[in-house]
Amino acid sequence: MKTSRPEDVATEGGRPVAATLWDALERLASAEGDRGRRVTILDREGGRESRGWSRILSSALRVAGALERLDVEAGDRIVISLPTSFEFLSAFFGVMAVGAVPVIVPTSGRSHGRRFSVSQPSAQTGREVGACGLIRDSEGAHSSRRAPRIRDPFDWRADVDALLGEVSADPLERPAPTPPDETAYLQMTEGTTGRPRAVPLSDAKILANIRAMGHAFDVRRDDVGVSWIPLHNALGLVGVLLFGVVHQLDLVLIDPARFLQRPVSWLKAISTYDGTLSPAPNFAFDYTTRRCRESDLQDIDLGSWRIAMNGGEPVRGQHMDAFARRFGPYGLDDDILTPVYGLSEATLGVCSERPDEPVEMDAINRRVLERTWTAQPLPEQGASSPPERMHLVSVGQPLSGYEVEIVSVDRRSADGEVVSVGPRELGEIAVRGPSVKSQYADDRGGRPIHDGWLMTGDLGYRADGSIYVVSRLSSVVRMREDDRTIFPEEVEVFVDAVDGVYAGRTAVFGVGEDEATADEPIPVCERLVVALEVHSGANRADVAESVREMLDRHLKLEPEVVECVSPRSIPRTKSGNVRRPIARRLFVEGRLDRRDRNPGIDWVYGWANVLRGDVRALGRRFTQRISDLFS
Repeated sequence: MKTSRPEDVATEGGRPVAATLWDALERLASAEGDRGRRVTILDREGGRESRGWSRILSSALRVAGALERLDVEAGDRIVISLPTSFEFLSAFFGVMAVGAVPVIVPTSGRSHGRRFSVSQPSAQTGREVGACGLIRDSEGAHSSRRAPRIRDPFDWRADVDALLGEVSADPLERPAPTPPDETAYLQMTEGTTGRPRAVPLSDAKILANIRAMGHAFDVRRDDVGVSWIPLHNALGLVGVLLFGVVHQLDLVLIDPARFLQRPVSWLKAISTYDGTLSPAPNFAFDYTTRRCRESDLQDIDLGSWRIAMNGGEPVRGQHMDAFARRFGPYGLDDDILTPVYGLSEATLGVCSERPDEPVEMDAINRRVLERTWTAQPLPEQGASSPPERMHLVSVGQPLSGYEVEIVSVDRRSADGEVVSVGPRELGEIAVRGPSVKSQYADDRGGRPIHDGWLMTGDLGYRADGSIYVVSRLSSVVRMREDDRTIFPEEVEVFVDAVDGVYAGRTAVFGVGEDEATADEPIPVCERLVVALEVHSGANRADVAESVREMLDRHLKLEPEVVECVSPRSIPRTKSGNVRRPIARRLFVEGRLDRRDRNPGIDWVYGWANVLRGDVRALGRRFTQRISDLFS
């Protein structure tokens, strides 16, 4: 077991430590005069606006005053569905100021500009967590103080402009934020293996994790955070926004849609604002490498970038290496790339490599790992054949105050104790620390906890003190024919490299499986399926054949089915992670390809667009009539 020495956090820069996030926000706002800390937001159209933290605090207090007029009380849960914007900051901190609990959900691009629907994710989440109100963008909220209660989980819905308009420039005088050990906000999990769950996080847990991360990254007074990560994601909210508040940093926040349209906007923001800290999931490094043209990179200087945290999904050494080589000529130091590991249930961070040091790799025998669950190092001369070669990236060691253990996948011995496995043996990653959750906010279960250890559902091993993450326990496929364990993430990397395949939109899973049991937690499968999205116009038969050749050459793998499907068919989370269980179910039902799920849908959408204007006008009149009846 690896345990780091707890950090002494009695003071920050010689000042008392903030007891709550609200304390940290007030201190940052009061220090603005001599330090000039600001937030700059770059919208999807390329527009730019900067505000000081004192102005952000003032807006939050005005929102809090409006919420009091709506009879919002301490402990009430308020769903927030807003894009990266100053409206989000006002709403999030405003809800906190009255002691209510923000519940952050992603915005839906398909519902942008439409009226509220009881089938939208915000309504579904509201029902599950018992929320009383919804704050969303002005185009969808229509500022209704009291919403009709027919299947609508909310007592009221409003947009930030309407809330600000209800209170004068004099804000709420005495905020009543949540006590440190009570729930500060609900973090929704990604939902890669099922429906998203709400994880309650307290100020104490959030602050403990942020300080541990700050210690690991040696945060400095002149650091500038730059991020395009959505704020509904824990990495964006805790790892960037709240991290910046606690450590009193300048922040540059980019609308995620802007990054997806023009990934060079991420690099330009770092160059323009001398960004030093900027995290991203692994796909972003690969996506930026492939999508940036040389003509886009004129006058870009990445020399200020001090730490590039890579986390949120499996870290790929080849992607980090390609990123470093591509942007090295523009001032990027390859030692800044820092693999990390974390999860929402631990608030965020758990492990990190040491900044300013080369990424640590482990070369192991893939065939041995697949059959014996042992990470056997390759000899100095390397593997005798490509299928035996597997390289994994270290995510480092536990943060200060945290513990990580690798345990047997059946989790317990006969007497109920957690059973650890030895060095280089594959098992489930278990974590324990000051910010690890103790429960979910709903009654749908979730990842279990044994004797204070959170069972993460991730598979990994320890070698020379470092942690290596291999796969998800729920994703691995064990083949009946040869008792071989297939790690889908490894297969998907090779499939994504084939011409005609949409990178990041591949799902590998098994079908015809037995039920999992305590003795056999990984079900045995009859068939291996590789499902992938192909570019429009690509020949599916040719792509499927190229995939088979790639997998045979590099992995000695022969999937029974290679299913080529249309774009937007593979189910993914809002953050882009593949939802393999849902892909498996759709495949078994014969509905994986969106064309099979929605015959004639393009025709329907065409007519819907024609009628939308008239329907909107009629809907506004009808909804107002219903609202009048129930208000």
